[in-house]
Amino acid sequence: MRGAPKLIVFPDLKISTKRQHTTVENLLIGTRLQGNKALTSVLEFFREARSPAAARRRLGIVQGDLDVLCREYVLIPEEELELLRPGLCSPVPASIGKSCRLGELSDQKKGSYVVVGAPVDMATVGDGGARHGPSDVRSRFPLNLLPTAGQKPGSRLNPTPIIDVEMRRKYAAMRRTVLDLGNVVFRPGENNSVFGARLERIIEHILACDGVPATIGGDHSITWFILNVLLRKIPALGVIHFDAHHDLYPDARPILNHGNPFVFALKKNSLKHLRQLGLRRLERPISGASQAHDARLSYFSARELQRLTPEDAFAGLPTSIPYYLSFDVDCIDPSLASSTGTPEVGGLSYYQALELLDYAYRRFTFVGADFVEVAGSASRHNKAASVVAQFMARFFLARESFSPLESCLFEVRQPT
Repeated sequence: MRGAPKLIVFPDLKISTKRQHTTVENLLIGTRLQGNKALTSVLEFFREARSPAAARRRLGIVQGDLDVLCREYVLIPEEELELLRPGLCSPVPASIGKSCRLGELSDQKKGSYVVVGAPVDMATVGDGGARHGPSDVRSRFPLNLLPTAGQKPGSRLNPTPIIDVEMRRKYAAMRRTVLDLGNVVFRPGENNSVFGARLERIIEHILACDGVPATIGGDHSITWFILNVLLRKIPALGVIHFDAHHDLYPDARPILNHGNPFVFALKKNSLKHLRQLGLRRLERPISGASQAHDARLSYFSARELQRLTPEDAFAGLPTSIPYYLSFDVDCIDPSLASSTGTPEVGGLSYYQALELLDYAYRRFTFVGADFVEVAGSASRHNKAASVVAQFMARFFLARESFSPLESCLFEVRQPT
């Protein structure tokens, strides 16, 4: 049995000591930790890679303290040294909501939505370009979710209303904060698993701070890295998956790609339901696939959804468990959203998808979401990015209270 990995001090830490207190800052990750004089001894001990057991014997440090040091990226597993050296996230010019560093998450309001971009498309077998998805979606985001000047996030003082003319809703204000970590760092030449491990560490940190991750892809392979974290932490999880393809295509090796993230997910017992919506394709049966039906798996094709209500589309899914949303933009008719790697004829209209998503957002509790496969050139107008930006904005608004909107300019008052 493999033992616990050896830990080592993260390189390039800024360490300052004043009287009996030691402050350690990880400038690459954006974390800051304060401790007493004993922290200096711990740092000296782990200048060379050593096991947690050795630290407990030699220094009397308890496992809980080691966990804190690892969570704040003061100590890291030796095998992850090169993975984390460049940092985890890079800031972006245009943020959705409030720009935030990873180390600042613990100071934010619990339950905040946390946006992170995953700009990769190395696992796609269709047209490339999904690496531009995060920037394209951010540039077309329809709503400024930053608090007004002088207003703290989540403040009930002087709330700024949000009006949704299309849905005839007036929101008093955003109660939940929307934070943007920027993009996951990608180094040219690294493979998908190395990038994915970096994404997993970010998702773990978001969840540890009671945040709700909202990831912008990138190709659909990124979904597995996020689900891998959630399925370890949540004993019963459902997934709602919008896509033209079922993404259950096995790989002979097997290697993760954008067509098989749910093959890996279904191997986890904590996945209780996978409802797929918008499927359409003429193809041969999957070679070597099991003929046994997996009761957790169900779907409605794009054609079937033409005549179903949202209640029908989500029938049979319990509301007693949390859900994860994975939205592949190729579920939309390519005449409306052609900028995607593997478009298929037919699909959902904008308003069909809007009604389905709006119903799901309000009926189920979501612990995370991803919006993937916005592809094409970053320089031309990208309708797929515009569609995703609209659906993502409504994901953030879903749990906010609202009143009916009678006028698009002001509320009409009856004379007294």
